[in-house]
Amino acid sequence: MLTHAIMAVVGAALATVLLLAFYNPGSGGSGMSLPGSGAVPAPGTQSAPLSGGEQAIVTKVKPGLVIINTALQYASEAAAGTGMVINAGGLVLTNNHVINGSTKITATVASTGTTYPATVVGYDQSRDIALIQLHDASGLTTVPIGDSSKVRAGDAVVALGNAEGRGAITAKPGQVTALDQTITASDDGGSTASETLHGMIQTNADIVPGDSGGPLASSAGVIGMDTAGNNAGFQQASTGFAIPVNTALSVARQIAGGHASSTVTIGYPPFVGIFIGSGPDSSPQAQARQE
Repeated sequence: MLTHAIMAVVGAALATVLLLAFYNPGSGGSGMSLPGSGAVPAPGTQSAPLSGGEQAIVTKVKPGLVIINTALQYASEAAAGTGMVINAGGLVLTNNHVINGSTKITATVASTGTTYPATVVGYDQSRDIALIQLHDASGLTTVPIGDSSKVRAGDAVVALGNAEGRGAITAKPGQVTALDQTITASDDGGSTASETLHGMIQTNADIVPGDSGGPLASSAGVIGMDTAGNNAGFQQASTGFAIPVNTALSVARQIAGGHASSTVTIGYPPFVGIFIGSGPDSSPQAQARQE
């Protein structure tokens, strides 16, 4: 069974009162302006091949990665994934399933340890792509972007990500084993409905929970976004899948430009849920203000 490579944790809730909550994490309460399509780089912006093999790829790509942590406050759940900085001002590319349903998002730059609150700019659920904005970020290192249209089976690649949600970036080498694959994947444990994704890059690099949103990179730069793996067991070969970076950037450009469509949503939809909260005040209204 193929599962998305997101690390999810269900925490225990201490409840003193139940509140009916209306929340919109996309708005952030700040009237965030859209960055514009020009803020998203074009494929193939890596000017020259990265020489030196696997280590050279890791050295060049890792400074542009962030560790994403999300919270679902009303369900006392948390999840961890990975993101790629594509603009020095804090635009980060990741999977939709990494941020789906979140009420709080933070992103920590792996190379510096600096943590930023983040807001959803928009997403495409049908293609599992999302764009988030780190608040008050500037001068960030971006990942080198390759061109997925030039990828061929047999190319050497490295999958990087926040494996197992441990809060650190790890790298797993492999090769591209197939192109233009169609897969059906669900979150680990099958807690949500499965989704079908098309045009995927297949690799034998070991993509595991927590790697979602991280890069599949070659000597040409980032050529895909880690999305799903097969939960390989003993004596079973690893199989991972990545969204081609050209596809991911095309969707990101549409989001950044504010061009909603039947599949692309700008911002994040508000939702109503039961919020389980705790606090020193017996008044639900006071507790809501505290949260």
